[in-house]
Amino acid sequence: MTLLTNTYGDVAEIGKLTPRWSASGTFSTTTSPTLATVESWCDQVSGLINTIPITQADAKLMLDMFVNEEVAAMVEGVHGSGRFGPAALGKGGVNRFQLIRGDISKFVEDHAQGIERLGAARAQAGFAGIGYRDTDVSGDETHPIFEREGFGESYATKDPE
Repeated sequence: MTLLTNTYGDVAEIGKLTPRWSASGTFSTTTSPTLATVESWCDQVSGLINTIPITQADAKLMLDMFVNEEVAAMVEGVHGSGRFGPAALGKGGVNRFQLIRGDISKFVEDHAQGIERLGAARAQAGFAGIGYRDTDVSGDETHPIFEREGFGESYATKDPE
């Protein structure tokens, strides 16, 4: 098995982060976890991140390092240590998937603008943001659900002096 095309991370780098659990810094069919498992984890964590695969070199390095760290923590967790070990689970009903999703959310929130400024495309859902329709499906005029005056507030523009 090899990493998928849009996967971030590097199994050799993960081996360097977890030398105790890899054979001389590399994973194989006899290590625990196996090479195939570590590659699968890289694919899966990357799949959770990818809305639009990032190819810009500096942005990809950031994502590689993030995936390497997450998967290294998963390797440690398999052996009962680290952030995903048994002691970390069960606190408030949190499971590994929720911990990983939380890590991804925090990472994306912290770095989305910088990654975009490096030239990576940013996906925007069609339903994101505030939308407004001035007519309904039959073409009749629609009115806002809430109006400023409905909350006891009035709005007036000032003439420039």
